[in-house]
Amino acid sequence: MNFSIIRSLRYFDWMSFAIIICLSCIGLAFIYSATYKPELPLSLFFKKQLIGTIIGILIYLLYSFVY
Repeated sequence: MNFSIIRSLRYFDWMSFAIIICLSCIGLAFIYSATYKPELPLSLFFKKQLIGTIIGILIYLLYSFVY
């Protein structure tokens, strides 16, 4: 394995990443429960928030491994 990859994983801020994932999941759960309808389980608001969360996490990971 490349030393740069090992170093990036070793010094990655895992606590910050875990907090971001937890808060994102809580936010998604709140939006899901607030907009749930039996005939339409996934509302437009939930889908938008999910897409935004995924894009945000990908940007976070991209910039955390770029020096």
